[in-house]
Formats: sequence, structure tokens, C-alpha cells
Amino acid sequence: MSEGEKIYGERVSLGVTDPNAMTYMIGLAFIFFVHKIIQRYSLKKGIDKIHLVFLLFVVYEIISLASRGGQISILSSLTVYMILYPKKIIKKKVFLILTAILVLLTVGTIVNQLTSERWKETIVEGNMSGREKIWPAAIEMIKRKPLLGYGIEENLYILGAYTGKERRDPHSSFFWILTEVGLLGGLPYIIGFLYCGYLAFLNRKKENGFVIFSIFVLCLVSNNSFSAIFLKLTWLILAMATSLSLRKD
Repeated sequence: MSEGEKIYGERVSLGVTDPNAMTYMIGLAFIFFVHKIIQRYSLKKGIDKIHLVFLLFVVYEIISLASRGGQISILSSLTVYMILYPKKIIKKKVFLILTAILVLLTVGTIVNQLTSERWKETIVEGNMSGREKIWPAAIEMIKRKPLLGYGIEENLYILGAYTGKERRDPHSSFFWILTEVGLLGGLPYIIGFLYCGYLAFLNRKKENGFVIFSIFVLCLVSNNSFSAIFLKLTWLILAMATSLSLRKD
């Protein structure tokens, strides 16, 4: 293990960035490389080999990080990209390319022992790394103090008490803010978050609009899987989604 790496359970990630956050960041690169490859292919210039090499490396990292929520968010984003791809003439060929990428991700997940074991735990045993206990506890907390929440940091310790730990991360941006500041503070954030996605969807037919909406889907699903509210990438994606409405193309 190199100096900049850190162990999270059985997984290895870079520095203070946990595997879920790292997969989220890499997911943005994944969509970018997929789009660049298909964009070049749509211009009948063949497969972009340089971006293909980068894409294969990114796929390898996604599988190695073994983040189930991260993989779901990337697959959700890729599915939206595939559905919204605008050029009907080559849509079948694009579908084949994206299907090949999905197969590669699936096979890689099955072959990688750590990743396959984690998925088996989820499918067979219902194990979601504690989320199966954390989320019901967070819902119960919201029911008890729905309007104002429990306050900064205090919500984490109370959630920990609910789940037998000293302190617990809600593993969801939305549960984090609702347990922290309640509906009065949380609803404006959630409404604003979803409104950014709504703007991106309305403007999906603008140049690269469907790509940005696909990235928003990555952001939305990721924020339901771990507390990505503190990452600058989340706010960058929301800004990108909103900026589509300001463009006049």
C-alpha cells in the first residue's frame, strides 16, 4: 500500500476520501470518457483509443473500490445517458457500446472477489453496511423531532445511540440534513436540489444537456447512498445542472 492510501475495512482508497466518495468522483470521469468515445464514434472517426484506455482504467477502479451504492449510481447515470442519447441514427450502435460497458462492469464485479462478496451479502443477507439499521433509525428520529431536528453534530451522536455506536453517519445527505435541522431547514435544501435536476431535465435537448442531466442522476443517487452534501463535487454538479437554463443555444 502506498503512502497516500488508506484502508477502509477490506477496501483501499486514497487519503481521507472513503471508497463511496472516491467512486462518486470517478463516476463523473466515467460518464465523461463514455461520452467522449461515443461523440467521436458518432462523427464516424472510429473508437477513440486514448479515451478507451482511460475508461478501462476507470472501470477497473470502480470495481476495485467495491462501493455498491457507487456502482448503482454510475449504472443509473449510464442508463439515463443511454435513454436520452439524441442521435437516433446511431442510437442502436450507441446502445451496443453501452451494453458492452455494462457487461464489462458486471463481469468485473463477479470476478473481483471482494466486490462479489459484498454484493452477495446485500442480495442474500440484506447487509448494506449498516444502512439497514441506520436509515430506519434516522426515520424514527425525524418522526420524533420533525420541524427543527437535533442540531449540528448532536444528530450524529443520537443516531449512534439508536444504532449501538458512539457516533453514526446517516449515509445519506437527505437524512443528514433532516435529522440535523429538521423539515424547516431541510426542505429548502431538498427542494432546491431537486429543482436543479428539474432544470437540467427541461434543458436536456440543449448541447450536452442530456450529459449534464445524466451526471445529475449520478449526484442524486450518490447523495442517497452516502453523505455527499459536504463534497464540492455535489455543488459543482448542481451548478452545472442549473446553468443549463441560462444558456440560450
